[in-house]
Amino acid sequence: MIKTSALIWQDAQHQVLFELIARIRGERFDRTILRDLQKYAEDHFRLEEIYMAELNYPHRDAHLRAHD
Repeated sequence: MIKTSALIWQDAQHQVLFELIARIRGERFDRTILRDLQKYAEDHFRLEEIYMAELNYPHRDAHLRAHD
């Protein structure tokens, strides 16, 4: 069973992703958006990997390969 706290952080993280996508779609595109997107991805995957380990996620190895 997935803990509720695991879902809450994912929702918050995904909200950040939606904001980044809105910035990409905006009228003015600059390199800071790409930098922010890279940082988001690195932070998101790191945190997700921690939760998968803590929750003994059964498909963790395959998911880690997908992250790589």
